Amino acid sequence: MFLVACFADEVDNDEVKTFRGSNVSVRILSRSGKLMIVRNDDDDDDDDDKDSKDDSDDQDDKDDDTDDNNKDDKDDKDSADDNDDKDDDDDDDEDFGDDNEDLLSFEVDEIEEKDSEGNEVDDKHSVKSFDDVKFTFGLVDRQADLQGIPVIKMNYSAYLPDPEATLEIIVYLFRGPGTITFGNETFAVQSGTVKFNIKISKWEFCDDSPADCSSGKSGEYLDISLKVKSKGSPQEVDDDAREKEDKERICRDKDDDDDKNDNVDDNDDDDDDDDDCPRIFDLGGESEMVLNQGVMIDDDDYTAMPDEFPKFEKDDEKTKFVFRIPKFGKNVLVDPSVNVGKVKIEKVLQNTASWLQFNLAVAVFFQVAAIFVAQ
Repeated sequence: MFLVACFADEVDNDEVKTFRGSNVSVRILSRSGKLMIVRNDDDDDDDDDKDSKDDSDDQDDKDDDTDDNNKDDKDDKDSADDNDDKDDDDDDDEDFGDDNEDLLSFEVDEIEEKDSEGNEVDDKHSVKSFDDVKFTFGLVDRQADLQGIPVIKMNYSAYLPDPEATLEIIVYLFRGPGTITFGNETFAVQSGTVKFNIKISKWEFCDDSPADCSSGKSGEYLDISLKVKSKGSPQEVDDDAREKEDKERICRDKDDDDDKNDNVDDNDDDDDDDDDCPRIFDLGGESEMVLNQGVMIDDDDYTAMPDEFPKFEKDDEKTKFVFRIPKFGKNVLVDPSVNVGKVKIEKVLQNTASWLQFNLAVAVFFQVAAIFVAQ
């Protein structure tokens, strides 16, 4: 019983899934699809670089986000990968409770179809809450890579009956640093970065006929609201300002790379810079969210979102980001990422001390009970 009390948090099932890198842990709830992230160290020494060298020999998949998503079923056939939790580090210092101020959590809060004016078109063409939506977990693949960078990969999905569509979340936990390209946006990731693609498939838009939608409106956009819990209220930051604080630039502008290798002036560089850079939001606790300004439609058509999107909103005590997606046919992919801030050593020691204190109390309880029974 003592072991069960201490390590019950290690047990994954159909309701909860946990996987870990060397310093970042991810937990997902099947009910609502809530994704939680914690970090457990405060130093710069990662085992991920060593791990990535070992993993790189096993990597065959060099495809981009879209190709990876299409190959999920093939990747997930290796059931041996699902045993990765047994090899992960113990979660002695992990605290996925809502009272943990360093916890980062993300969950799709609402999906609404909108007309050209931004008005909702029809109740049946929306999902107002995901609190009771049940997601199905795929397997965890520790031998995956994304654009040549080793990652731990997992996907989970849910069927949405009213719009008769599918929502899939593809999670990547990076095990080493590198550069990712999404459409015409190129940005840096680090060991411990968590990227979670939001993919919607087979969504049928209203076609302005009363038979299709009671309002008779035509659907032109799909708004996805992503609820966020973080240490601080999200604040947009500029990469130049970050660089002045000795932080590595996130944007890897292709124009800038070209300029380093080209002495000829490019009059279009100023116009292209903003298009190539995702937006960055400070989440507090040194964590940052990286949001692309475009989405991938029908697997390979990069399309910019309308002006001001994605945008941050605070409504009814909910903190959320809203993505406005232009009308699509087969599917659409949204590509947010999170760079997880490091936990201060005082916090780690506090969590460890609390864990030891709890287990000591449990041990004393069982010892006293054993003595009582023996009498």
